[in-house]
Amino acid sequence: MTSASQDNAMPSGQFCGTTEVARMLGLSVGTVQSLVERQELHAWKTRGGHRRISLASVQEYQRRNHSTALGINGNDRIMWVQENGPQRQKLLQNLGRWGIKLQIDWFDNMVEALMGLQNLRPGLVVIDMKVPQAEALQFIRHVHSHSDFRALTLLTLSASRLPEDVLSPGLGARVHWARKPLDWSWLRGYCEAYQLLQQRQPMH
Repeated sequence: MTSASQDNAMPSGQFCGTTEVARMLGLSVGTVQSLVERQELHAWKTRGGHRRISLASVQEYQRRNHSTALGINGNDRIMWVQENGPQRQKLLQNLGRWGIKLQIDWFDNMVEALMGLQNLRPGLVVIDMKVPQAEALQFIRHVHSHSDFRALTLLTLSASRLPEDVLSPGLGARVHWARKPLDWSWLRGYCEAYQLLQQRQPMH
């Protein structure tokens, strides 16, 4: 059961909507709603009737169902962190025109991306540094310094060069940096090379 309706009692950064949680867990919206009703996910409602689900409870659900979550992971998936808007729409159009057929999961902010990372285990993460820079750098340092992410490649799109500590070799993810404004021909080559690399990976 959800708590009483309220608008400002919970900090927005620690909660997200039903659709976002469904995407993170690889479940349908209806299944997520059922999990809320069974109190397997903790949620509350705004005065407008929209569910806000605790990210902590989502993470706990992922831990309890880790083996199931691993079943949907794959290095051919790309996590792309960028606010929804004209730039994302242009990216989508270009990716379709270039023939990029990899699975791309879009995230609007770093909080959602961090939760999605635990579930999706993508092979490539692309971060547009228009998102809050401190949160993005914290995310980058996290995946760069932990060996659990050594199979991950992270591409950061930024107007300024990244700090040296995330560009130098680390225990975890390899970090690449591309300067904005974006060179579309360079990005096309990068995506095509990544797609080709995945197609050549041996089947397991």
